[in-house]
Amino acid sequence: MMAYFSRLKTYIVIVPILLLILTGTGYSEVTKDEIPPIIKSGLDAYKSSGPKAAIVSWIKGSPYDGSKEAMGQANLFRQIETFYGKYVDYTPIAIIQLTPTTKIIYLSMNFVSGPVFCKFLVYKTQDKKSWILSGKFNFNTEPEQVLPSTLLNIKRP
Repeated sequence: MMAYFSRLKTYIVIVPILLLILTGTGYSEVTKDEIPPIIKSGLDAYKSSGPKAAIVSWIKGSPYDGSKEAMGQANLFRQIETFYGKYVDYTPIAIIQLTPTTKIIYLSMNFVSGPVFCKFLVYKTQDKKSWILSGKFNFNTEPEQVLPSTLLNIKRP
């Protein structure tokens, strides 16, 4: 009888974990309306004024505000533009809600000839009025360099 309960406990633990892994729960499909304003404003700035304006917008009010390292990301975008052409728009991929005040935003910036995959860690400030970029942001033309493998394995229509 004890062996039965021991196996039952194992199943109670393993089955929900397997369901989470297999269904990809934890990631939600998102619309542009769900993207925090700090990310949208940077994307709008990129479209109207280029990569430097986007970086300035994204890091405004964050721990990286004024960082030369962060501003160096503008050069990466200029290099991407030489291959992919002009920035056109973006497509949300997923949002992971880590805590009520912390999210990871994944999206694709669409250029004329290809996508750039992006990851932003955002934080809702203590006054609960605004989102800021909390960690370093990551951009790459290769999805495997930015998106978690679990997100790459989700089947989409």
